[in-house]
Amino acid sequence: MREIAQFVAVVACSLFAGAAVYITFVEHPARMQCGVELAATEFAPSYRRATLMQATCAAVGLLSSLAAWLAGASLLVNCGRPTRQRHSFHVDRDPSHQQAAAQSDTG
Repeated sequence: MREIAQFVAVVACSLFAGAAVYITFVEHPARMQCGVELAATEFAPSYRRATLMQATCAAVGLLSSLAAWLAGASLLVNCGRPTRQRHSFHVDRDPSHQQAAAQSDTG
């Protein structure tokens, strides 16, 4: 559950950021080059669509990151910190190694 919520949060926030970058660096300058009249007529419908998409992405990102946090994720994970890696342990079954390890722990 936590991993799914984290994945959804990352996807939603990435879509939000990607849309903001696209609008800022591609769409707005292209409209300004076409002239003020065309930019003004196209701005309102585009603004409504962008608002709907970015508000949805922001809400989904917020709710899924809260769900991940409530499921046990740390707040730093929601800020982009990678989760802890699970390490596999090698079990040494050689009795002489086990005795040496026990002696080094006690002495």
